[in-house]
Amino acid sequence: MKDTSIIRYIFLAGLIGLAGCTTSTSSHSLAKTTQNEVIEATINVDSHLREIPSYFLGFSFEKDQLETDQFTIKNKVLEHLLKNLGTGTLRFGANTVDLMKFTGGPTLPSSCKITSTVNPAAVKAMFQFAKKVDWKVIYGLNLGCNVPLAGAYEAKFVQAASKEELLAFEIGNEPDLFVLQGLRTNPWNVSSYIDQYNVYQKTIQKEVAGAHLSGPGLGNFITSLEWLPPFMTAESKNLTFASVHFYPTIHDYGLSPDGPLYPTIAHLLSPAKAKLIINKIFTPQVKAAKQAGLPFRITEMNSAARSGEPGVSDAFASALWVLDYSFRFLTIGVSGINIQNDLDNLHDIYSAIQRDKSGSYFPRPIYYGMLFFNEAAKGFLVPVEIKNEDSLANFSIYSSVQQDHTLRITVINKDPQKTLNVQIRISDKNYQSGKMIQLLAPSLDAKSGISLGGPPLILPGIGFQHRGDQLRPSPEFFL
Repeated sequence: MKDTSIIRYIFLAGLIGLAGCTTSTSSHSLAKTTQNEVIEATINVDSHLREIPSYFLGFSFEKDQLETDQFTIKNKVLEHLLKNLGTGTLRFGANTVDLMKFTGGPTLPSSCKITSTVNPAAVKAMFQFAKKVDWKVIYGLNLGCNVPLAGAYEAKFVQAASKEELLAFEIGNEPDLFVLQGLRTNPWNVSSYIDQYNVYQKTIQKEVAGAHLSGPGLGNFITSLEWLPPFMTAESKNLTFASVHFYPTIHDYGLSPDGPLYPTIAHLLSPAKAKLIINKIFTPQVKAAKQAGLPFRITEMNSAARSGEPGVSDAFASALWVLDYSFRFLTIGVSGINIQNDLDNLHDIYSAIQRDKSGSYFPRPIYYGMLFFNEAAKGFLVPVEIKNEDSLANFSIYSSVQQDHTLRITVINKDPQKTLNVQIRISDKNYQSGKMIQLLAPSLDAKSGISLGGPPLILPGIGFQHRGDQLRPSPEFFL
């Protein structure tokens, strides 16, 4: 029989005055609102959907950020910010990977669009940093120049410097957009890409025995099913995982405000859009990767492409978005996600961590969502059955359980008009006590006043705090 004193955590994410949970007999809401929605959910703690991967969360950086001297063991603040998120994955690639030359490597043709170089010393320092924070690394190689020997030369150095930290090499960035980026001319298609990738693969693995590769890192997630299956069919035996990028909206692209890709909070948090994206786009990709015997990772994602949208990407809504989509991707079998981040370019407002002009680091709201997810998702994901799924309220509920039977339940209220009265039944009656932890903000577009289990987080001593509200079971429901 399980110990009846097992502590269970309830994680609430929503708005001050708009996120509430209740038992069947008493109410716990933070303020009065005009509408109250009753939600009934059942948690089946004995049915494990999947184990939560150790390195699920991650960041994606432009490769040229290796030259900023921030990824060193001397950077205690960045070390602390990453360790707060548990074990994760650093990716160095993105657009600049196809514009960089590795110092000391083969001479590149003049036709290459080289804008900067990466120094071997910076690479060594980065891997020392990765080891210290216990994060894996996805390391990008230049495909834009199409010089396989240069890629193999760099890969050989990286492999020797990486020890246990290197998860995989990534060859190029967003090859489906190469023509748009001016890196290739038409005709350019998935067959052209596979031909060039295959030459890189053979050249690299000749120089680096057992090199782990990944790809294709497609940029257009909507059309990625046109490229992903052919690529995996051709390269699956050489891959560590398959990858795609994901931006649900696009900043400053001349889109109609009514279009689903236009960057608004309503579009970002739309439950209908989320179901479409998960069910029609990513679930088939995860299944295709599984059939090829490969994990599937989203190696670059954020709220709005092209640096983010003011009032959306730098607001509390982005915290709820990353929290919700992290769970959604986890549920369908995605092996991990990497949030696109720029530490120094303050124009990239979608970044979770940035450094101001004085050199001080600060977290944006999306960091809170990642921090919250790391605390809420531990052990095994378990199913949540919601009785009234036809509710018009915009909310999500997820749950995880650890080997020691510690149960975590996450309730996300994304609805600015409704207070949730959540009634939760747990399949195991032995759960008798718990604590509630809250991620709150005054509004969805709030950029400050965000609290996580206590007062707003303060750097450099940023840490997770338990609010400590005690929870007791009702005769039928426990919350």
